[in-house]
Amino acid sequence: MAKQLKVIKCPQCGSVDHRQIKEDYYKCQNCGTEYFLDNDDININVTHRGDGKPVAVNNKAVIFSVVLIALVFLLAVIIPSLMKKPSKGIFSESAYGSVMLDIPVDIKGKMYLLTISNGSDGSFYSFTDFDTRKIVKSEKLLDVNKLGISIEDRNIRKFSNGDIYVVIDKQKIFKLDNDNMELKDVTVSMFEADSLYKSGIANIDPFAGSNDGDCFKVMTNMGKEYYFFPRIKQSFTQNELSINASGSKSLRSDSKEAVTYIFTKKQWESMEMDKTHECQLVKIIYQDNAGGPSNTYFRPQWQTEKEGFKLDWWGASKERIVSYTNLTPDRLYFNPEIFYADKVFLLVKVTATASKESAFSLQRINTATGELMWTIPLEVKNGRYIYYFKRALHTGNRFALKLNDGVNYFLVDDNGENATYFNLKEDR
Repeated sequence: MAKQLKVIKCPQCGSVDHRQIKEDYYKCQNCGTEYFLDNDDININVTHRGDGKPVAVNNKAVIFSVVLIALVFLLAVIIPSLMKKPSKGIFSESAYGSVMLDIPVDIKGKMYLLTISNGSDGSFYSFTDFDTRKIVKSEKLLDVNKLGISIEDRNIRKFSNGDIYVVIDKQKIFKLDNDNMELKDVTVSMFEADSLYKSGIANIDPFAGSNDGDCFKVMTNMGKEYYFFPRIKQSFTQNELSINASGSKSLRSDSKEAVTYIFTKKQWESMEMDKTHECQLVKIIYQDNAGGPSNTYFRPQWQTEKEGFKLDWWGASKERIVSYTNLTPDRLYFNPEIFYADKVFLLVKVTATASKESAFSLQRINTATGELMWTIPLEVKNGRYIYYFKRALHTGNRFALKLNDGVNYFLVDDNGENATYFNLKEDR
């Protein structure tokens, strides 16, 4: 079949400048590539043999490809990095590791994690959705420098009515505004109406006095110390606090009954008692002083008497106890701890045997009948977790319990299902 090739171009560089070596064989004079033609078709077969001569880049397809790749790289990598806004969240690589405070909070019936962290240009508070594991809001704390390493969990106070306060730099108090999902500086508004603090605030201790009710211990610039109760907007000296925190005469007119739970224990380890009798889960009904001074440091201990054992209410106001009862008679507990408690829900941790190193589980107990509703094993990771009771929350149909490592939260539904761990570092 006759060849129909009209123009022979180098398949490597596209040049028509070639030299015929022999029949149907050619060599490109531009790049040195050798190629030949089949007799029965017009296919060009390439033999790559360069002769060392420089190649002239004049192929439009090659140039177009290079330009296209550069354009794609510009659009996909460089421009987004330039347009990206600095992260205010705590979970960015640059910010994580500076998380200073955290607590689960209820915002309009939905559970969020409130965190306070140090950023590149100050301190920030953020709200993270436990469901999506995403930060939904992050704002800078105004007029606050970076938090120091001395800040700790005790700088967050959750009052008996659910109010949450954060004390920063020992001189500023921020309150959680649930309706607007923000932390508000309430330092001035909290003390401005009280003449006791007209000299200014020198120091605020959020934890001192916590066993005597919803209060802060405050030192003025004149060196005077008071216990301030924000809910009733009233201050007490140490002596006045001791008098008003106990007894029925000092109860406010709007006081109401409240409930708490505690496990009894022996006064002395050397006391010989049956385990079932020794460790009882006691449900206590007491008079809550509606935001006023109230000693709720209930520590019932067994004491030995001639006729047997007597429960002594050491460290609390007996006059304010309305009633108490053994919620789970004949139940045997090993190394129990209360993780969460309110009028409706009660979660306790127990070990399988008397050994503190044995496997442990989480149990929900019916607060009305004492019935065991469910039991689930607790995962042991990086040691044996200890849960902070004051960092526990129930919202909707789920519990959130903070773990001692400062990174993990344990989440579980009311019915004991969907147990999972939320990690501040990994879940973003």
